[in-house]
Amino acid sequence: MNEFWENLIESKYSPRSTFFNLDIVELTKFKSGLYNQFFGYGTNYDYIVNVCYYSKSGQYFLGIGRGITEYEAENMSTFELNIIETVNDEDILSILTTHYKWNIHNYFNLCD
Repeated sequence: MNEFWENLIESKYSPRSTFFNLDIVELTKFKSGLYNQFFGYGTNYDYIVNVCYYSKSGQYFLGIGRGITEYEAENMSTFELNIIETVNDEDILSILTTHYKWNIHNYFNLCD
């Protein structure tokens, strides 16, 4: 299968499809350390996103949740990141904006 069809299937029919092309009014990091967590709000504050990344046994994972309430956004889908080196906030923001095509208007870091 070629890259075009693989990308189409992933963006339309995979569990990740609900996380593509989101317009995020604000994304705020509020937890830092071994487990890093962000919360954000969609356009017109009509949905909430929950993003986390962490390392387990030397492997990095990205969790993304989306819902109308915080409780729904806590139900995250977790994806393994094929990254050998360390991951930081800039890497995760790059993944969200380039791979998932998020438009993040405002980013705040409450951990600095």
